[in-house]
Amino acid sequence: MIQNTKPLTDQEIEEMTWRPTKSEIVEMILEKGELERQHRIKAAEARGEARGEARGRAKGAAQVKRKTATSLLSQGLNHDAVADATGLSRGEIAKIAAGLEDGANHGQNACALEA
Repeated sequence: MIQNTKPLTDQEIEEMTWRPTKSEIVEMILEKGELERQHRIKAAEARGEARGEARGRAKGAAQVKRKTATSLLSQGLNHDAVADATGLSRGEIAKIAAGLEDGANHGQNACALEA
């Protein structure tokens, strides 16, 4: 025998026996779909940020290598030694060296014009 029980209210009975209507089921499905869509968007944004950060680091590292190569070439190191030291290709070293020569020639031309 159950003692000290109180009768259930109509609301409690309704809550215990609640079954969603078709429109409520559709609404729940749509809400779940929206939550999943938002999750996919956030995950894609996070991947995009990570890719952007990786690209930024790679770009910065490449700039440091080019700056180092420029400095080494300016000090008279040969192209092979600069390529070995920086990890840049021989072609990239040649482009940097050509840029230095163009800059030096441009500087000499400017000095000649001033004289």
